[in-house]
Amino acid sequence: MNKKTVRRVQAGFRVLYGLGALILLGSVGACDCGSIGIKQCLIQAGAGFAACVIGAMFGGLVGSSREKRVREEVSCIMGRDVSDHTWVEMYARAQKKLRCIITRYGDANGARRTIGYLAQLTVEAIQDQDFTDSLEA
Repeated sequence: MNKKTVRRVQAGFRVLYGLGALILLGSVGACDCGSIGIKQCLIQAGAGFAACVIGAMFGGLVGSSREKRVREEVSCIMGRDVSDHTWVEMYARAQKKLRCIITRYGDANGARRTIGYLAQLTVEAIQDQDFTDSLEA
């Protein structure tokens, strides 16, 4: 993290302390503060807020929290929910594609490691599969 982000996170912890929310430090979830911004994190309440700040401090997301956020973003982009079967298959395909892209071209200073980027790759995989299915029908 750069110095500006560290100062924002420190300010966030001062706000947390001021709100008496230190109990939230026990919850270890995470969200992508890099894409939504520390300011938005400060607006969020409860464990989600603490998880955002902790996620920003340690530079990322934790397991299923990340997948859940990607799935929510995919549903938002597509304007519909994705079935569990389709999700599992297409999310795995998008992760594989992302690994290949990062290996070949790098992560573009972290831009390719964001929720939005993985969500877009997942949407593309779903759209490709939908198109293939329509041709086979």
